[in-house]
Amino acid sequence: MTIGAQLYTVRQFTKTPEAIRETFRKIAEIGYREIQVSAFGSISHEQLKEYADESGLSVVLTHIPQERLLSDLDDVIYQHKLWGTKYVGIGSMPDKYRGSLAGVREFIKTFRPVAQRLESAGLHFEYHNHDFEFLKDGESRLFDVLAGEFPETGFILDTYWLQHAGCDAAETLSRLSGRVPCIHLKDMAWDVKPIMAPVGEGNMNFTAIYAAAEKAGTEHMLVEQDECRCDAFDALKISFCNLKKAGF
Repeated sequence: MTIGAQLYTVRQFTKTPEAIRETFRKIAEIGYREIQVSAFGSISHEQLKEYADESGLSVVLTHIPQERLLSDLDDVIYQHKLWGTKYVGIGSMPDKYRGSLAGVREFIKTFRPVAQRLESAGLHFEYHNHDFEFLKDGESRLFDVLAGEFPETGFILDTYWLQHAGCDAAETLSRLSGRVPCIHLKDMAWDVKPIMAPVGEGNMNFTAIYAAAEKAGTEHMLVEQDECRCDAFDALKISFCNLKKAGF
């Protein structure tokens, strides 16, 4: 498994081409060689590829807005082929589908053709979880329906949000073995309420998570911290150093 940085963590520094170039330089300086592109400002696919290559960074995963997946899929495919990026992620289930079995099934119906088209192009559709997917509607947990009735999708399992939902991240990885090529690593600490923390600085059992990810066939472990109590680049550096100490 390899480690990378989910650049949603530093989203306030990726709003212009010049800022993206400088962010790539800083990420590479920390030691990362893989990134996920998410919540970037306007930049051409070609220029982003140029800047990533310049800093020695590979784009291994994206989060693509639902509107582009549904109405601009040809360009999404071109973008990923240009970047050499296999995994096409959706960052969350759109609001209108959340909270009920009927909504989840409508999401599946809407996005199954997207997943199938990506698969035919040699790419893979990946769903990123939060905590709301683990609500129950009657006797059924929404996430179980999503996984069971949408075999065309893989999952970007997020360690923090799994624990926030009361799930065991290592057990969930094991249960979805073969369908989790990428995971998001973020730790959970406690300060009156749960807070996001750099990997290794909170209370999560990452030894078990790493072992489960290895067995599940995970390829890329991407550090993400939506909210940082220190400089976002420093948070990514702390996570990187702790991952290196763990042998990655």
